[in-house]
Amino acid sequence: FFNHRLWDDYWHHYSFILNLRSEGVMAVTVDECESQRTPPTLDGHPFPEHVSIDFNGLSRREATNAAKSLVELAMDRGWQHGPVS
Repeated sequence: FFNHRLWDDYWHHYSFILNLRSEGVMAVTVDECESQRTPPTLDGHPFPEHVSIDFNGLSRREATNAAKSLVELAMDRGWQHGPVS
């Protein structure tokens, strides 16, 4: 997740190839996801580099808490690309 060149490519693909709006890129690590019992999966949709975080198997409360923790980690790390307005 920490390859800045790839983030530029991902953002460009998302913004210009898919013509979708992006505010920028924030990130969490595989270890951070796994520490919350939310493994990341390279799912390839809607573009080849896309990754999803799996909250399956967690209760609603656990999923909410895990999501909050991941958001805090990403915000502490700061913008990896952007923000773009």
